[in-house]
Amino acid sequence: MKTTDLTQLHQELIDLFRDELALEVEAASQELFVEGLLDSLSFVRLLGELEARYGVDVPLDDLEEETFGTIE
Repeated sequence: MKTTDLTQLHQELIDLFRDELALEVEAASQELFVEGLLDSLSFVRLLGELEARYGVDVPLDDLEEETFGTIE
């Protein structure tokens, strides 16, 4: 993925967090679980939004903090 495409995707995800989850993510590198932005409920909501918006079906094996720790 080109840097400009990746930057655009990061911004779209930051906007998703703000608009759909009411969470303010300041940067794509921000630690979402460590800093308390994502908890179990908001994580489930995030998965639903990713599926609805992007058609992403996340395999059970990928449902780990390391995979979703940051937007990057």
